[in-house]
Amino acid sequence: MWANDKAVVVPSKSAIMAAGAPPNANPIGQQVPLFACMDIMQEMEDGTAVLPLFLDLDEANAAMDQALEVDGGSSDDFEVVSLSLPRAVELLATVPETPAFQFMPPMASVKYIQEYLS
Repeated sequence: MWANDKAVVVPSKSAIMAAGAPPNANPIGQQVPLFACMDIMQEMEDGTAVLPLFLDLDEANAAMDQALEVDGGSSDDFEVVSLSLPRAVELLATVPETPAFQFMPPMASVKYIQEYLS
């Protein structure tokens, strides 16, 4: 792919399993699962609502728990759901009411990049 100036996002095995794939599934070629709590939005400085989409289920659950600590509520009333990257793009392109998305990379990836750049 590099020779053709193309890139591919390969989901982690734990992410595809959290989205319902069997344990022996190969992550290469699988749709990229995203995780979000549809009831928790971030408000940007301009007042627009943004829905964070995580590539890691545990990080989505941690963000939901953090939002509940700040805003109150019970985790029993909220759930993290999975949707595929193609579905997220389709929603943005075809459903006008769809909020803006903020794609949240896994913290392990962010840490790796920060260490690489140091």
